[in-house]
Amino acid sequence: MRVVYDKYIAPENTPYWICREHRVSGNKSNIWKVVLNSLPLIREGLTWKINEGNVVHIGVDPWIGCGNAHRLPTQLIALLKNQGVTHISNIADEANSILFQQAWKTAHELHIPRHRRQYWVDFTEALTQAHIRIMK
Repeated sequence: MRVVYDKYIAPENTPYWICREHRVSGNKSNIWKVVLNSLPLIREGLTWKINEGNVVHIGVDPWIGCGNAHRLPTQLIALLKNQGVTHISNIADEANSILFQQAWKTAHELHIPRHRRQYWVDFTEALTQAHIRIMK
């Protein structure tokens, strides 16, 4: 596996490499071509372990136990990105969290327009139901 990683993926993180649309073409073995052709299926089933939450992108990257609840409208993702809110760690509300339940910033705190707030409520509810906890 190390040889495959070094030849085709390095220096990237494997999950990010899988999610990336464009990969360097080159001299590929037949087995590697099959792997590349399988990436859409792998990408569909790929999930992330949250840990510190600083690599999981809000509204894009699925987390374990989320189904499709990780998806947010692109306009809402762009609005959050403009505020520097791009990762799950950016939305953790540590002041209101308790030992076994993570609190999340509200739509109001993040200046999300009223017509987009239900998306945020559903998103943070899915995080809570999946028992996501930021581990620092």
